[in-house]
Amino acid sequence: MKTPFFVWLFLILVHLLHAVSGQCLSGQQSLLLQLKDNLKFYPARSKNLVKWNKTSDSLVTGLRGGTSHCLDLSYNNFNSKIPQKIGNLANLSVLNFSNAGLEGQIREEISNLTRLVALDLSIQPLLIPPPLKLENPDLSMLVKNLKQLEELYLDGLNITVRGNEWCQALSSSVPATVILKSLSVIRLDANNFFAPVPEFFVSFSNLISLSLSTCQLNGVFSKEIFKGLPTSIGNLPNLSRLELANCSFDEKLPNSMTKLIQLVHLDLSMNMFAGPIPSFNMSTNLTYIDLSHNGLTGTVPSTHWVGLHKLVYLDLRYNSLNGSLPSSLFALPSLKNIQLSYNKFSGQVPDFKNVSSSILDALDLSSNHLEGIQEPYSHPNLSVLDLHSNQLHGKIPILPLASYIDFSSNSFTSFIPHDIGNNLLATFFSLSHNKFTGVLPGSICNAVYLRVLVLCSNRLSGKIPECLSAMALGVLNLNRNNFSGSIPDAFPNNCSLRTLAVNGNSLEGQVPRSLANCAALEVLDLGNNKMIDHSPCFLENIFNLQVLVLRSNNFTGNIGCPNDTVTVTLKGLEFELVKIQTVFTSIDFSSNNFHGEIPKELGQLKALYVLDLSNNVLSGQIPSSLCNLRHLESLELSKNDLNGAISASLANLNFLSFLNLSYNQLEGGIPAGNQIQTFSTASFQGNKGLCGPPLLDCTDGVIRMLPEIPKAKIEWELIAAEIGFLIGFGSVIGSLVFFRRWRKWYFHHVEDIAFSILPQPLLRKLLLWKTGLVAKTFLAIEAPVVRCPSRSH
Repeated sequence: MKTPFFVWLFLILVHLLHAVSGQCLSGQQSLLLQLKDNLKFYPARSKNLVKWNKTSDSLVTGLRGGTSHCLDLSYNNFNSKIPQKIGNLANLSVLNFSNAGLEGQIREEISNLTRLVALDLSIQPLLIPPPLKLENPDLSMLVKNLKQLEELYLDGLNITVRGNEWCQALSSSVPATVILKSLSVIRLDANNFFAPVPEFFVSFSNLISLSLSTCQLNGVFSKEIFKGLPTSIGNLPNLSRLELANCSFDEKLPNSMTKLIQLVHLDLSMNMFAGPIPSFNMSTNLTYIDLSHNGLTGTVPSTHWVGLHKLVYLDLRYNSLNGSLPSSLFALPSLKNIQLSYNKFSGQVPDFKNVSSSILDALDLSSNHLEGIQEPYSHPNLSVLDLHSNQLHGKIPILPLASYIDFSSNSFTSFIPHDIGNNLLATFFSLSHNKFTGVLPGSICNAVYLRVLVLCSNRLSGKIPECLSAMALGVLNLNRNNFSGSIPDAFPNNCSLRTLAVNGNSLEGQVPRSLANCAALEVLDLGNNKMIDHSPCFLENIFNLQVLVLRSNNFTGNIGCPNDTVTVTLKGLEFELVKIQTVFTSIDFSSNNFHGEIPKELGQLKALYVLDLSNNVLSGQIPSSLCNLRHLESLELSKNDLNGAISASLANLNFLSFLNLSYNQLEGGIPAGNQIQTFSTASFQGNKGLCGPPLLDCTDGVIRMLPEIPKAKIEWELIAAEIGFLIGFGSVIGSLVFFRRWRKWYFHHVEDIAFSILPQPLLRKLLLWKTGLVAKTFLAIEAPVVRCPSRSH
């Protein structure tokens, strides 16, 4: 549109501002229709302008007289300057020229619009050079009279100021200070101020939005800007969405939040809010509440939730809330997801009222102090029920038809019901860390959807049901029970098993040869049983095996296989690393009856971190090929019949942090000039023929006593094959996500699944490894028992 038309438009608008009637005067109508004829617009996309005709009584939207006047010409293409007569629109309260295609100098006359509440002169920040300039008048002159201004948008302009003059322009005069205290929105993006961050924003008591991106600011923002949530938040009765997650707020939640009666979405998670939860029973439009990961305390009365018939999601995890669970929650008709874990709730798990009409999909009450659960506990639509790490006791309740059920780390006693599997539709089922006794019923094999079964750390006895090996399980963990007999040997072709853990039982017999059908097997933990078998060559075709624990059994024979294709990795251990770049691997054949020489082919396992062959009857020399294990952190060969000298090539093991060659028949001098001599005497004792630091000095044939150099004590922590358990569990998830209800929950709660399986310290370390950060971990030397997931905080 040409310039004269734009000036003409203002003449029309000035005239219209004096109109008090709801209809157009004939002169106004004529002017508007002439204006329409000279405007270029898209009729197909127009909602109002296209309807202007001689029969319509039209006024420009927002210009109806009275106290509220708005001129919004944003997102047009006028290609002209701001007219001088803009200052005649004295009643304007809102002026929006954002991206209107205006150019040149911003008019000083805008400062005469003393009733302005919102001023938007912003343009796209990518326009170079910016078409609008704020030079004469400058910023100070523009705002000096705008005492009622609440919202100021100047982003993308060419504001001509030097250094921090823009700050002074807004704050130096008394009228400007008054303005600033009323401002709720300030947006000055994409202005090259090249100045320190101003501190006067602290005095903006009504400031809601501050945007200063791409302004070349430097220095540090005052912490006072980010104080706690003000009580004035209650003065926003029309607020519908409040999201202040991860902002480091550390004060109490103001009670004035009860006044936010139009609130629909509330997210204050990942802060340090303290004190009790305010009542939300007046905010009847709420659908989403997330107050997780804070320091909230006190009880949660049922009256807080009465009337929230639209609430769909509630998350109060990781706080310190106590008392009984609010029963009114379980009667809300729209609620689909309740997350109350990691608090201090006690008492009974409430039953569901009107259970047939409830649409609840996920209920997580784990890591609390709950003591009882009413029976029967059934629910038609529940996909996830997580009650782990509570104080539940007695008999296990009748199970819901859920996809994910976790009752682990409680005090359930008695027997596992004989019909446990007949109505079990879960893909994940854990009863670990309880006090169940008796046998594992064969009906468990009727749970055809089951993929992860965790029963470790109970008192189950008898034989393992033969049908378990024929199921489509991905993870089977029976560690630390009293199972006897042998491992079932009926694993089918294309077996899907990825983790088999039976550590700490009384199992006998051989390793099932049908395990060779489980090509996907990654974790095999047979440690601390009474199994008798020969060399581990039966595993030579399982190329994905990453964790193998054979420790403390009665295995015999040679370690090596005829084709020397040793590709297994054993016994997951943790130790101090800067970064994990390869598959975490280890070998542990300790405490068996393996004999013969150590295969030189072990040197081909370039990714090996731990090698433990201790407490066997191995003989011969330590193969020099071990020098190729450049990532090796731990070498444990104690209590064997190894002889000969220690190869000087072991000096290449630059990452070696633990070494134990004690109680063998080694002889000669300990290689000098490398870190091997820095290990303590305990690493070499029991070898009568060895000498040299740190043992007796044998240089020049003269034996001299050497002072013991104090060394920092290393604290060992047993973790064994949990890493392998993680690998197995992560792999099996792929098959689980094909279930629609499980998949929907899984993608929202993968973190909680990991927390329900692994001890938090281990999970934390694994997450650090994943991000490439420094992980302080520990190397396990003693019995590598695969532990069940613990629920420690």
